[in-house]
Order: sequence, then structure tokens, then C-alpha cells
Amino acid sequence: MSAAIGVERLCDLDGCARKHWGRGYCRLHYSRWLKHGDPLVNLRPTLNMSLAERFDFYTPNRGDGCWEWTGSRLSNGYGVLSRTITAHRWAQATFNGPIPDGHDVRHACDNPPCVNPAHLSTGTRQQNVQDSVDRRRNHHGDRHRSAIFTSAQVAEMRRLHASGMKPQEIKTLFGVRGVYIYELLRPNNLWKNAWTTQ
Repeated sequence: MSAAIGVERLCDLDGCARKHWGRGYCRLHYSRWLKHGDPLVNLRPTLNMSLAERFDFYTPNRGDGCWEWTGSRLSNGYGVLSRTITAHRWAQATFNGPIPDGHDVRHACDNPPCVNPAHLSTGTRQQNVQDSVDRRRNHHGDRHRSAIFTSAQVAEMRRLHASGMKPQEIKTLFGVRGVYIYELLRPNNLWKNAWTTQ
């Protein structure tokens, strides 16, 4: 349908007075149609809901296992309930009791999007970090972004050293400069222990 000459065309949707952009829609409705297939999609369905209603809305699948948060998430996977509240902390405080000052919320399931109160508990930052180390969630060995050697290479270096090869010979064999080999081969080195194979 063509607009009359000299008359500005508006969005075809009822109640929208914005200028036409394309396909009969204004720029806003056109971009929603293009991205979601529906120009009237509600991008903020929980805007006027209470925190409890939002929590219920974004945790539709509840059972004995993890309650996966289906709303917005931070880059580390934790759900976002509001601008200042993460979903797992709200779940802990609401269902299990207050979170002591300076304490973290720990996941027994090691699943950041999980908000099941049965999987949550509080603990100190040190306990939370120790959980990460004990469950091997932290980046170590081959997975560490600064890794120079694979776990297999480190195991071979240690085997050669245990059989009597000198560190300088191992360095030459693997084409390494610097003191990396000495750090890996030194006994009782905590850094060395992070390179053990998984």
C-alpha cells in the first residue's frame, strides 16, 4: 500500500505513531521482526514483576537436579535477577537464610546457572576457591592461558629428570630458554603440582 504524496507514512501497527522504516514497521518494530520474527515480541516480560515472580518466571524447570536460570547471565554463567542481585545469591538468602558479610555462595553442583537452593550454601572466599581447586574447575595445566607445555611434555620431562638427565639437557631437548624447566623439576614446588595430568 503506497502512502499519499506529501503524507508521512507511519508504522502499520495499531497504537504506534513512529515513522515507517521498512516492511510496514517503524525502525523499532522492524528490528524486532528481523531479529525475533515478531514485531511485537516483549523483550522485557518481567519489567513489572517482583523479584520472587521473576525468579519463578526464569526457573520453569524445577526438580531434584539443577534449576537452570533461563534469564540473563553474566559472562561467568551466573544468573542476573536485577541490576544489583545475582539469582543464586537471592535464592540462597530467600530459601536458606541470610548470607553472612564477606561470604560467598557455593555451588555443590559446580554449575553457575543453577539456582536450586538445595545445591547452594555459604562459605568464605577461601572455601569457595578451595572448592574450585579441589574440583579442578580452575584453569591449570594445558587449559591455563599461559601454558607453555602440554601435560604429556611435563610428564616426559619429569621422567627424564628422574632417570638422571640434567635440567640443561632437558631444556635443550625441548628447545626451551629461561628457568621454566627448573621450576617444573624442583621438588615440592606448588606451581609444579598444578601441572599434573588430569
